[in-house]
Amino acid sequence: MAILAEDSKIMSMANTDLIWSLYPDRFVTFGNELKLYVVDTFTELPQMFGGIKLSELSFSQILTSKSEFRSEFAFRIKSMACNNRLLKHGADVLYALGYQNGKIVLNSFDSSSNSTGKESDAGYHHSNVVGKEFIQEYPRSCNALDFCQIDNNLLASGFERNKNDYSVMIWDIAHTGINYNQAAQSATISGTTKPLYQSALNDQVHSLRWFRNRSLICGMNNKHIKLIDAKESSNQGHCASTKGVYGITPDTHSDYRFASFFENYIYVWDLRFFESPLVTIGPEPSSFVKLEWCPTRSNILAALLKDTNSIRLYDHKQYTNFNELPEPSILKRDITPFEVNNSQILSSFSWHPTNEFQMTVITSNGVIRDFKVVDRITLNWSPISEIIWTHGKKILQCIDSRDSIYKEIDDIAVRMRKLAIDGYGLSVDKLWQMFCKDSPLYFVWKWIFMHLNRNDQKNQPMKSSNDEITYDIFSVRNTERFFGIMGILFGKESPKKLLHSSELIFPTNFPMALSKKEIYISFGRAKALQYCGWSDRYSPTSFAPSFDFDELTITPKLDPNIPCNYFISTNENEHNYTRLAAIMVFNGRVSEAIEYLNRASDFANKNSCNNHKSNDLHSNGKQADKAVSLNAIALALSTFIANVDRLDKSNGNLYIWEDICSKLKPKLDDPCIKAIFNFVSVDSNSDAGKYSEIINDEKLDIADRVAFACLYLPDTELVDFLIRVQNNLFEKNDLRAILFTGLTEDGLELFRRYIESTSDVQTISLILLWTLPHSLCKIPIVKTWIDNYKQLLDCWRLWNVRAQFDLKWYDSLNYSEEPRQQIYIVCNYCRSPISTYTHNDSNTKSPISHPPPISHHQYNRASSANSSSNKLRICSCSSCGKTLPRCSLCLTQLGTPAGIHWRSGFILEKSNRKLSPFSSWFTWCQTCRHGGHSVHLLEWFTENTLCPVAGCKCKCMCLDSNARPIY
Repeated sequence: MAILAEDSKIMSMANTDLIWSLYPDRFVTFGNELKLYVVDTFTELPQMFGGIKLSELSFSQILTSKSEFRSEFAFRIKSMACNNRLLKHGADVLYALGYQNGKIVLNSFDSSSNSTGKESDAGYHHSNVVGKEFIQEYPRSCNALDFCQIDNNLLASGFERNKNDYSVMIWDIAHTGINYNQAAQSATISGTTKPLYQSALNDQVHSLRWFRNRSLICGMNNKHIKLIDAKESSNQGHCASTKGVYGITPDTHSDYRFASFFENYIYVWDLRFFESPLVTIGPEPSSFVKLEWCPTRSNILAALLKDTNSIRLYDHKQYTNFNELPEPSILKRDITPFEVNNSQILSSFSWHPTNEFQMTVITSNGVIRDFKVVDRITLNWSPISEIIWTHGKKILQCIDSRDSIYKEIDDIAVRMRKLAIDGYGLSVDKLWQMFCKDSPLYFVWKWIFMHLNRNDQKNQPMKSSNDEITYDIFSVRNTERFFGIMGILFGKESPKKLLHSSELIFPTNFPMALSKKEIYISFGRAKALQYCGWSDRYSPTSFAPSFDFDELTITPKLDPNIPCNYFISTNENEHNYTRLAAIMVFNGRVSEAIEYLNRASDFANKNSCNNHKSNDLHSNGKQADKAVSLNAIALALSTFIANVDRLDKSNGNLYIWEDICSKLKPKLDDPCIKAIFNFVSVDSNSDAGKYSEIINDEKLDIADRVAFACLYLPDTELVDFLIRVQNNLFEKNDLRAILFTGLTEDGLELFRRYIESTSDVQTISLILLWTLPHSLCKIPIVKTWIDNYKQLLDCWRLWNVRAQFDLKWYDSLNYSEEPRQQIYIVCNYCRSPISTYTHNDSNTKSPISHPPPISHHQYNRASSANSSSNKLRICSCSSCGKTLPRCSLCLTQLGTPAGIHWRSGFILEKSNRKLSPFSSWFTWCQTCRHGGHSVHLLEWFTENTLCPVAGCKCKCMCLDSNARPIY
């Protein structure tokens, strides 16, 4: 940056001020003399250069200077205001000067302005404005001037106190005849005019500024700030008591905020909360001289302190919720335009109107410097997980979920948003299918869906193969529907003691080779098998109120329906043949297990052929070897079962078989096949822990391990195993522990730990959604989780996903907690709601009144039978009878279903679930207020850009382009 030095006339100037005009290449300095500077750019400095270099790419020249008011400088200039909106011919700048004797003069820097007679955009001659004077009846100092930015013809002025005159006056400098308070006007071109508005009798004005809503804010009498509305005839206005009445400056980025100062304090105000300042800044080391909000950056306030060589910037954090304001956050820093060893005192400064963060300062000696404030590099993280580094308005770098670095971060928000977009949790085919088989969420969703999809949905008694009446434990009416294993087996009073003692039996329906296996049965174990998915029914005596084990008939014959048909069909559909083979062996159904091993071999051969066609030789070889191994295992198992009764330990043949199994197990990759060999090779007479390799194999499904333990472990070992596995899953915050806890208080603790460790509020919300109704949804922390997930969907702009979630939630509760209607369409004449389901309420006369407590879902269900044959149409208000607005295209009233009314051959899809499809809803533009049926407007705007109403130039559809969701 370069320094601009003035001539000797200006070197001695005191209280020099600087103002940038709204032209981006012109600024004005004034004190004892007025000068207009023009700034230009260059690529190479010419030899005969008469300007002053401001920066590496810009210089300035004095375009013109005004000193013809020398005869009037006895009355010192007290205030100045620029207005370059009125005179837009060429490069002229209109300004107003306020003098110590109260006179106001309009002038411009164009020397030919008094003779050219050019006409401005406002419709009057340039010569009629320049040179105009406004003289007060009672001479006093004019302390403040400001042009209105909305109505450029209005000039506000503030004066010293006079007991016989007003101190605030608003002038119409163009004689346009605008009269806000119906005051009479009489004006001549050469004389003075009466003000359009005057206020503040016997008051003193220190500063004033216009707001964009044509209201005027004034600092008065060293004790209060007054808000004046020039559109009102009364002189009454809102007041706030404060000493901060100096240097009022409105924020260009807000319609309500402004700042003022008093000595070494700054006050930031909001017109909506005018009783006291929002923020008070200070005390600072010295008094303030000038304040100005940055026009190119929001929330940045610049301040000049007395006798300093720096500008202080305040970054004021703006809050949107004024009801719960936290402590104000103000970041401040000092900007020094000159070198560190340069101690020149600054006299004034001004922001450039368009160049970002560019400022021009002037010293008391008339030295001018133009510089760009070095901005901070900020890091921003958007709701859709975009990380952006910005410097001012420039984006330095942006990464999002598509970048490879996000794979290393593994952001849970990215995963949740992608799952939400893919429809996770909103339909049956978007649950466990979204995850791989070894994921805990895969198990959780399979377990929940098993509870939702098992047995008779009507809870009617069913008959099994032996004609014994059985019941569905997973019925909606059953209070134990979503219990866990621990809740079934243990009591609340003794959490480490089984409710029912077990009975040891030797099954008679097992093959001879497995007939000595010890099986433990009890009422609790039988129900636990159901919760693990192996069984789906038990004796009706199970529902006896006492739940005594004596009521369960003990038989040495194990239920032949284990595993149940539901378990078999589910695993067959997923080609889990080796898992089925293992479960069959565990339940003595060896011949069926061999069949499933053969089917597993055939499936491996099929995959081998598919890989061969795709030239995947490596996978082809693995699948072929797997098929051979499965056939060999099936053959070995059948041989062992058929000949084990002939084997005798005395001759060592059985030991040879056990030795072969022990050597073969480490080479097996499939945990289910390994479990089969472990099971058949275990000696029934061995000590405790003989099945440890099976129940401790974490590669096996946790439900299968628990179900196996419920069959083959005695009570003490079963209790130790269940507690140990549950604690292990809890320590890992593994959701598979839901098998043990269910949807109980322990399950709620599991959910809390899981959310704290993973922040995955999405899965917990969806689990609660699918398991409704239950008592957990009424707990405050659960409501908080649900609300947080809904807020996430709103932040991601996934409005449809949010709507589907809400609809499914209230549908699961049978609409018992559905919120009442909050938005009403009302008649323009009588203000009565015109919704069809509020017609029965004769007392409803305004949108504030509530309709009868009947939900629109109930109304739709009640009306659906008649809606197809006799469609309900609303063409007029039911209260006053006035016709409703018409569609801009089909010209039918609001409430008439869209269809063939305006274009033949256009057929709508209709849904029997809705009273009226979305395509027939009425919508309107928020700008021009024209509207119609959504289907008509959508088709219109596919071929047109302008509003369909004749003569309307509004581009309705383009106005919402920024509001569309970003994926």
